[in-house]
Amino acid sequence: MTSESTAKLAQLMTDVIQTACERASASGLMPSDETKKFLLKRVSPNNALNFDSLERYWVVLLDELSQILDRILAYQYVVKYRKILNSGPQELSMAWQIHSQSLRSGELYIVQDRTCEFLKFLSHVGRDCGITIADQTKTFEKAFKKTFERRLRERHRVVHAHERPSRESRIISLSGQTSPLPRDVIDGILQETFEKTIPVLQRVSSQLGKEPPMSVEAVEKIHEEGAVNEARLMLDLVAKALLTTIGLMK
Repeated sequence: MTSESTAKLAQLMTDVIQTACERASASGLMPSDETKKFLLKRVSPNNALNFDSLERYWVVLLDELSQILDRILAYQYVVKYRKILNSGPQELSMAWQIHSQSLRSGELYIVQDRTCEFLKFLSHVGRDCGITIADQTKTFEKAFKKTFERRLRERHRVVHAHERPSRESRIISLSGQTSPLPRDVIDGILQETFEKTIPVLQRVSSQLGKEPPMSVEAVEKIHEEGAVNEARLMLDLVAKALLTTIGLMK
């Protein structure tokens, strides 16, 4: 997935929102009190004085949308950072092992939460501008949670100590270098975990008609392709919600 994927969506939204805001302002339409509350969450009180009409609301909307789309675009590289970090000190690689899991699921949650808030803001501005709006906040949130249920669940596991760690959590935790366990014990646990994981990946690959992974490199490729696919899914969900909200998609 390249920047062209997100740029097209951003440009389409810009064309619609900018035109609507400028036309509404020229017609004397004013932002509602509720819309002003959403604006104050995004700009300082002093800066908010520059938004007494709807004319420049599109700037705030598109700035926020750009930040969301940039996160989606960057998401696919989360699993590749380690290839650069592995050339550094061992402590750096260890830190990455710990942080990578929460970073991936955390980015998903950020996109979910910020998109929901953006959709609410977009809906209020759109209505003030006289556009027929179909608020997609709840629909988007439900679809996003269903699509990324496993990743979002993993985020919960990492944060809360009372949760039983997943197989992925155990592999990442044991890969660190500060465990008080003897190295041979750690290696044994890791080996046992990998032996249970590889057959699952092979079975799923066969079901999908793909070549089953027979090496660490093949597993890494699946890992990286998974991140790219998740980024595409995120973009699809966000695009559908945005375009449905302003009536360009049903």
